[in-house]
Parts: sequence; structure tokens; C-alpha cells
Amino acid sequence: MKQIIRLFYGFLVMGVVIFNTGIVVKATQKEETTEQVQGSKAKLIYELAESFEGDGTSKYVDTKIKLYDGSINDWIVMACISNDLGEGDNVFLSCFSEKEPYRGLLLRNPTGNAYEFICGMNGKQWTYMDDSTYFTIAVQKKGNQYSVFYNGEVIFQLESEQVENYDGSLLLGCELDGEGKPYRYGKIKVDTLRIYSGTQSPSITASQMEELLSERQQKEEGTGTKILKDRQSQEEIGIWGSVKRLLQKEGPILLLLAVGLIIVCVITITLDKHKKNEEE
Repeated sequence: MKQIIRLFYGFLVMGVVIFNTGIVVKATQKEETTEQVQGSKAKLIYELAESFEGDGTSKYVDTKIKLYDGSINDWIVMACISNDLGEGDNVFLSCFSEKEPYRGLLLRNPTGNAYEFICGMNGKQWTYMDDSTYFTIAVQKKGNQYSVFYNGEVIFQLESEQVENYDGSLLLGCELDGEGKPYRYGKIKVDTLRIYSGTQSPSITASQMEELLSERQQKEEGTGTKILKDRQSQEEIGIWGSVKRLLQKEGPILLLLAVGLIIVCVITITLDKHKKNEEE
């Protein structure tokens, strides 16, 4: 009976010490990683409800998101777009003022397999040599710096002069003329459009763009991502999900407690043997 009491007491003391140590370790780790976690991902503020197909004459989508009215300083616009384009000047995305001084963002397909990105008074064209059905494009604005991603890779960067704010919202499938009327309708197909507030590392953006392509591929194969997400959610609800979350959250402390218990047991057994030898 005395051995059991000593074992319980030793384990209790060791557990308290290890638990407090674990809290200190976790707090230290949290302080070291807080800045990284807070800046890890930009915040999603808009997602296209369903895929969009422009007819080149009148169809477009107004996202109602104003990128240049001062409410959002840094942002990311990301889309998954079809390579199957109509002839002519196809506008994909526009939040652009045609009145001087030119300001805002414009992404279009002026002709053939050429794409053009314009930010304010600056612009750049590139040619795609991709025979895949869909591709991904992303524009990240940080201050006056613009980074343009194509299929997860930064293909170029541009700098725009600081100009007065523009009150127009981001349009999908057309742009506004100098009088504020829609024109240059694009005969385009856009599977996904997302807008994020803030910035993030290029690796995170590349991963998200890869996710868009993967979702598009699943749609082409007839297997939506909802089934997969539902299956993952069901797995997380069960007993194993609870155990998994516990291990992820308190794994280091539980490991320390297990080690402490083993140490206490070994010490207790050793002391008992030593005492018996003395008594004999």
C-alpha cells in the first residue's frame, strides 16, 4: 500500500512539474511563431458564386469590390480561366479608369494567345504557350508594387505611380469607358474568381492556384470537391478525429507526461529493491 501511495505521489509531483514546463514551452513557441502565423495568409473577401461565361456582347459580373477607393491597401485577385477564347479584345478583369490619369487594374486578351496586364500608366504583355484547358492567374498588389502569377509562378513585377483613388469596382468580363459605361465585353470562361485582402508569401499563392486547377480538373472528371470535403469532415467527427485533434494540440505535453511516468516508475521500483536489499 505504501508503495502505491509513493508511486501516486511521485507521479503527481512529476506531472505538475512537466505540465508547467509544457505550458512555458508552448507559450515560448507561440511568441516565436505569432508573427508568422498572423501574416501567413491573406483574408478571402470574395468568391465567384458559380462559373462565368461571357458572350462578348453584354454579359459581365460586378463583384462590388472596390480595390482603389482606399478601403483596401493590399490585395490579391486570383482566377482560373479557360484557354478557349473568342476572337477580338477579350477583357477578363477590370477595375480601371479610362479617364486620365489612368489608374487601376486591367487584365485582357487583346489578340491571339497574347495577354496584357495594365496597372495605371504601366503595362506588360506576355504570350502563353500552354495547351491545357484552363490556367490560373493572380495579381498581388503590395503598396505600389504588382506581382503577376501565371500557373503559380511570378512571371513579372510592375510598379505603379501613386495616383488619386478610383471609385469603380472590379468587373469580370468587361470594362468601363470614359463615361463609365460597360464596353469591351469578353468572350471568356472563368471557372473561379477570388479576391483576398492583404498579402502573403508566393508559396502560399502558388499552392492556392494549384488548388484551383485541381478543383477544375475534378469538375472535368465529374467529381466535385464537395464530396471529398464532406468525407474529410466525417472522418474528423469520429473518435479518431477527437484523438487526432488532442494529439495535435497537446502532443508535446502528453509525451512529457508519459516520459515522466516512466521515470517515476523506474525510480520507485529501484528504491524498493534497494530498501529490500538493505532489510535482508
